[in-house]
Amino acid sequence: MKNLSPLLLTSICLVIPRLAAEEETKMSLLDPALFGFGSPGFSSVFTGSAGMDFENSGGDVNYYDCRLLAPLFGKKVDEQTFIGASFAYGYSSLDVNGVSGVDDLFLSTVSLQMTAARFPKSDEGWMGLGIISPGIASDFDEVSGDDFAFRAIGVVGYQFSPSFTFAAVGVYNYSIGESTAFPGLGVIWRPTDSFTVQLTPPILAVGWNLDADWTFSLSAYPAGGSWDVDQKGTGGQVEAVKLSLFRAGVGAERRFGENFRITAQLGMNFGGELELRDGTEDEVFSEDIDPSPFGLLGVKYAF
Repeated sequence: MKNLSPLLLTSICLVIPRLAAEEETKMSLLDPALFGFGSPGFSSVFTGSAGMDFENSGGDVNYYDCRLLAPLFGKKVDEQTFIGASFAYGYSSLDVNGVSGVDDLFLSTVSLQMTAARFPKSDEGWMGLGIISPGIASDFDEVSGDDFAFRAIGVVGYQFSPSFTFAAVGVYNYSIGESTAFPGLGVIWRPTDSFTVQLTPPILAVGWNLDADWTFSLSAYPAGGSWDVDQKGTGGQVEAVKLSLFRAGVGAERRFGENFRITAQLGMNFGGELELRDGTEDEVFSEDIDPSPFGLLGVKYAF
């Protein structure tokens, strides 16, 4: 689970059948970290964290990240079938303050996300979804095949009503020479027009709509990522970086008109781990990270 990155979550958010069905059910989804839930649109988000201390040794990690999501193409093939593509870009600044001779790292992830989905035409029925997302995760000092990253998602679900959906998902992720795969189950339940529960591991969220313009939320989700780098640190040993952590926070979203939304969130990073690896995928450095506060600010233009 710790291998999941925000750009993978951008794909996982599509597990729930709303890109096509949202027009009929009018069921808005929570998106406290702007991963792309609900209606498609352009979004940009910045997250900054306070210094994260190593748990068992001196030193700390300074980390912030920015993400951009931009739909490129979308088409309803028929009343139940949707195909589309999006561009996702993530930028991370990671300063490990001299650990293994490494200081500032400027890391990027670029991916093309292609989606095909089929949703029930009526208020209930079966749905299916497939996503492939090839990309590059790198410091871009020297791009090679080692920078390649790939994600695939398959979903089968059942919409019992406009207010309740259940889905089973399988996820495969490849990055820095490491493959991971896992299954998951999730539900979205909206008992009232103003209250939403999204239990779609690894993303958990509960939200309350104060009115048409304000939404408040509690949420938890993974963060961090994995990147290939070009011979960093002492003797150029470090050739891959992996930062794993979870975030939990309180958020608020303000809607302006029909399209613009501003999101803010405050919370804590926890369950963190930093790994620096050499070219043979052996660990040069590995350390757990103490909890620390974070803040998030984002804007979205929804179609």
